Amino acid sequence: MFQSLPRHAVHVLQPRKEIKPTIFQLQSEQTLFIGGLARMDFLEGESNHFVCYFPEAFKPHRTKLEAADDLYERHKGQDLLLPPAKDVLEQVPELVLHTFYIKEDKTDLVIPGLGWITVGKKGAKVNVYAPKNVKVTLRSAII
Repeated sequence: MFQSLPRHAVHVLQPRKEIKPTIFQLQSEQTLFIGGLARMDFLEGESNHFVCYFPEAFKPHRTKLEAADDLYERHKGQDLLLPPAKDVLEQVPELVLHTFYIKEDKTDLVIPGLGWITVGKKGAKVNVYAPKNVKVTLRSAII
């Protein structure tokens, strides 16, 4: 799906330098946005760490789950939820829900074409929203 974006937008999705992980310690009912292109909700589980691996153009943004929908509507395409290029959000299909139960420590939530999030401890229930036609998957952590 991300490959169907305009060439200049796909170029921004590609890392230009070493990807530096960003670590978040989350409580249940917190959300991470990845630009305006993806979202992860930590629904249930004990306090956990989430390590984000995304190109430098995407700075994950944390918020409370109860405020996430409103924040997305107010900020997508600007300041907090920047897309890789100004015309990209109009071309991104609707975000589709994927629900996962993390059954092993150090599990990656993979968003193909964008990056991944490593969930530190098992026992978490998460929702991941990604564009339609992007199949979000789980794997054992690679790092």
